This record gives sequence, C-alpha cells and structure tokens, in this order.
Amino acid sequence: MNKLFKEARRFAQLNVPVLILGERGTGKTTLASWIRLHSPFRQEEQDSHWPVVACGQYNPETMRAELFGYKKGSFTGASKDKEGLLAIADGDTLFLDEVGDVSRDLQRLLIKALEEKQYMALGDDRTHKSNFRLLTATNIGMNDLLERLDPDFLDRISLLTLMVPALREIREELNWLWESVYESAFQRANIHSSLTKLSKTHNDKIISHLKKHPLPGNLRDLFRIAYRII
Repeated sequence: MNKLFKEARRFAQLNVPVLILGERGTGKTTLASWIRLHSPFRQEEQDSHWPVVACGQYNPETMRAELFGYKKGSFTGASKDKEGLLAIADGDTLFLDEVGDVSRDLQRLLIKALEEKQYMALGDDRTHKSNFRLLTATNIGMNDLLERLDPDFLDRISLLTLMVPALREIREELNWLWESVYESAFQRANIHSSLTKLSKTHNDKIISHLKKHPLPGNLRDLFRIAYRII
C-alpha cells in the first residue's frame, strides 16, 4: 500500500491520464480523490463537488450531454444552455468511474478532447477549451476492457496505470485498515465513536476472522461488519 500511494503521489503531479484498476470495493474512487487532492489539478472551491461521472448510470446520449454540455433547443427538454463537466473540469480533474461502460462514439469524442483540450457542446458550432486532467477506473479485467474499449481510447487513458490490490492479497494490512474503516463507519452513520469502543480482545478476534475470510466485497465487507457492530 505504501508503494501504491508513493506511485500515486508521483503520478498526481502530471497532466497525464491515469487508469485505476481493481476489484469492486477496493477503494478506487477514494484513491482517485486522493490523487486529485495531492495534485496541482484541483480547484479548491470544487472539493465538495468535483467532476465525477458514474458511467454506468447514463446512456450514451445523456452522458454526452453531461460531459460536453448543450445549447438551448439542441434536443427535446433542453430549455436552457447547460455547462458540461468538461467545462467545470478546466484546471481541475475529471473522473470517469467504470470507464468500461462508455460507448464507442463517446470514446472517440473523448479522444479529441484529450488530445486537443477542446470540445463542442451539443447544438453548438463553437469549440470550447478545457485543460482538464483525466482519471478513470474500472473493476473489469484488462482482457474484458480490451473488448469493450476502442484500442486508441484505451491507449490514451492508460498511459499511467495503478492497480489497487484486493484485501485477500494484503492481509497484513488488515489491522490498520479495519481500525480506519471502523472509525469512518461511525462518521458515516453519524454516531459518536466513544459509544461503541471495542476492547483489544474483541478487536483482535475480529481481525483474526477477517484474515481468514475471502472478503469478496473488500472494504465494503469491512464496512458491513462495522455497521453491524455499531
């Protein structure tokens, strides 16, 4: 984990696309946010709502509108001009989560935006500039990703790659990871952590069981256990 974050810190300084690979629940989104926070490609006023796209939630048309923006009247329901996430990401970082769900047509448009730092909004005849840095992530294996993504697009988004390990591969890290998750679970549940303190005996017993479990959901499994205890 030290090696992963040292590498991520170096990558964070470059306006070069980074692809984050890892199973579900390994913390890819958290790592992407950490990279942005430790990089010069960050507008502090956007920290609470920086440009993030959960690609699987959109069809190709709505995702294009979300990314590139649109002009009033460019499609049914477009009652006013709307700025897209590429505009918002100018001088900041754009994160495409589950990038394997991006359509082929949209991949080609993103290649142009990456290469030229320019794009066109839907219904617009003018180009707009955006000097954004791109982060992407997926839980799809590289073989499947090669089938889903255009080779030219994959080449461009994977110039730098980080692999987040599954918890079963780093069982020696579970002691501090469990403690961190347990503390975070209280914050997320809006409960003060002093209300449910674990004794060392109970804590050690939990970690012992975790080290024997396959933990298919990775950090989500740890949160599930923490919430149950709380």
